[in-house]
Amino acid sequence: MKKVRFLLIFVLIFALSALVACTQETVPTTPAPAAPSDLKVEDRVLYWSGVDDADGYKVYIDGKEYETKDNYYAIPDGVTGEVTFAVAAFNAGGSSQKTQLTASTGFKLSAPQNVRQAGDKILWDEVPHALYYIVSINGEEYRADTNEFTVSEDKQGSVKVLAAGNAQGTIISSAFSDVLTLRVILSAPDGIICEDGVIKWNAVDGADGYYVTINGENFTVTKNRFSVKYVYYGETDFSVGAFSNNSEVTSSAVINRKLFIEKATLAAPEGFVDGDMLNFGYVEGATAYELYIDGEFSETIYYSPYRLPADASYVQIKATSETAEASALSDKLVIKVIEIATEEQLVAMKEGGCYKLIADVTMTSARVPTAFGGVLDGDGHTISNVAIETDAAKVGFFARVENATIKNLKISGSINVDTTAAKMAVGALAGECIGSTVENCEITFDITAKTTNGVGTVGGAFGLFENSSATSVAFKGDVTTYNAVTGGFIGKADEPYAINRIKNCYAQATVTANGGEQAYCGGFIGQFTDNCLTVSACFADCAVTGVCYVGGFVGYMGSGKIVDCYTAGTVTATDDTLVHIGGFIGRLEGYNTSVTRCIAMAQVVCNASGEHVLIGGFVGRTVGGTYNANIYEDCFYDKTVNNIDRVGSGRGDGITAKSTDELKSAATYYAFDSSVWKVVDGELPSLG
Repeated sequence: MKKVRFLLIFVLIFALSALVACTQETVPTTPAPAAPSDLKVEDRVLYWSGVDDADGYKVYIDGKEYETKDNYYAIPDGVTGEVTFAVAAFNAGGSSQKTQLTASTGFKLSAPQNVRQAGDKILWDEVPHALYYIVSINGEEYRADTNEFTVSEDKQGSVKVLAAGNAQGTIISSAFSDVLTLRVILSAPDGIICEDGVIKWNAVDGADGYYVTINGENFTVTKNRFSVKYVYYGETDFSVGAFSNNSEVTSSAVINRKLFIEKATLAAPEGFVDGDMLNFGYVEGATAYELYIDGEFSETIYYSPYRLPADASYVQIKATSETAEASALSDKLVIKVIEIATEEQLVAMKEGGCYKLIADVTMTSARVPTAFGGVLDGDGHTISNVAIETDAAKVGFFARVENATIKNLKISGSINVDTTAAKMAVGALAGECIGSTVENCEITFDITAKTTNGVGTVGGAFGLFENSSATSVAFKGDVTTYNAVTGGFIGKADEPYAINRIKNCYAQATVTANGGEQAYCGGFIGQFTDNCLTVSACFADCAVTGVCYVGGFVGYMGSGKIVDCYTAGTVTATDDTLVHIGGFIGRLEGYNTSVTRCIAMAQVVCNASGEHVLIGGFVGRTVGGTYNANIYEDCFYDKTVNNIDRVGSGRGDGITAKSTDELKSAATYYAFDSSVWKVVDGELPSLG
């Protein structure tokens, strides 16, 4: 039985094997596809003919395998030059033979994008691998090595750009970009200057405004100016470009400049005192204010009103800022006034403080000169019988006034100085007047001053006058000096650093200077070397006698301005060999100097002669070349009184000789200001 079973199993296995073998012989197999043909490369794409029954393709580029179902393949970036390609088709039956192609492969650049106009620049996005660019403007082509191109302001029309490849064909130039229509370009601003803290430039036609950049900070302005006052100073980077709100007009080129901006000076504060409270207005550009009480610095403050100390006499304010020069001190604002009615009270005046005369004071004892830096209001009263006799160097009713205000005062007396001290300075009101203001004063004094130590300075009102102003101040008297620069009103005006004026003042005096060559002598000012000082509407009616440099108004003029002034009287020089003498000025250097609408009616007297004796109806000697054509303007001298030339030597342009009768004719003064001058037919001119 077991044998039968075994036999049956064996027969069954044999039958099944035969059946399987039979089945395998009847199932058909899939053949491998044919090899691709017609390989070619166009625009960095490898193409070939499609193969029937192919499920895909294997692409070999320089041996590296890629796969695709399409009958083309984009050549990867970076593959350039001589390249070997191979393609094989494949399906379930296997892969075909490879078909090969060796070809030169280039890389085509993309066309530039975002072509735009910014001012006179054409800009576009940078194209990777571009060697340079071709810019076509109205068909004319230009090369650009970067992704920008400058066009001229008058260029109109259209522009397009392509990215350029190389001659070997490994980098292929792009197509041209889309066309851009050029807009009108504004002209670039020019004529850039900086004056008084304002940067200015010429207006640009068609501009609605300007872009301004200063030291990296950007601003937009509508006018062709930009104020930097109190903000910027020193070497400054500045740029400006014009823009328009019209969409058909584009901004101009940006102009860059390095400017040196002078540090501006703040204006002096203005204020008032109400009880014990100080009030003052804001000063443009100021960030803080310094208080000076009775002439001494007190503290820095930042606001108004401010409560003042109870014992103060006056206060001054100075505006300050880190970006500007501090202002001058303000006028003195009176807090407390000390009244003076007696000689004792007058003698007791302190250097600081505010004083007011409430009565005339007659001095009964010798005056000892003191310094003063406060406020003295004479209120129309007189200090008389002032007698000073001393060997001190600084002499006057006040030896020295500095940062002082003196007004509405009448004063009379005499001064006699004989000193061995150096730098003698003598004047009836003040030996030295520094940084002060004097107005509406009448001074009647006789002065005799001698020094045996160098050359001093002596004037009827002031000896040395520095950075001060005087208005409506008169001097009458006799001034006699030995070894001093001498003037009927001021001995020497010197040391400029602030703009000041002497206006509506006069000297009626006998002025006599004895000494050597440096004892300059003038009816109004002995020596004038302050180029910030203007003397206007003043006259000197004096008998002036000097040594070498002698003038009816100024003995020696180095710099400064004189406007609407005249002289009368006589002018005499005593030296035998060296004389520069004129009816108005003895010697004028011609540097930073101007003399306008001035008249010399003083008689010039000089008996000396020789090579160095220079005598002029108006000026003895004008030094300097032709660089300054307007030293003198609309000036006259009386040729009837002085039958000599207008100038002894040098420049005399602007000075005209007139007879006495012509000087009495109102028609002569057509260029003169009638509000300053009093001109009446039949009369010599005077100041109104």
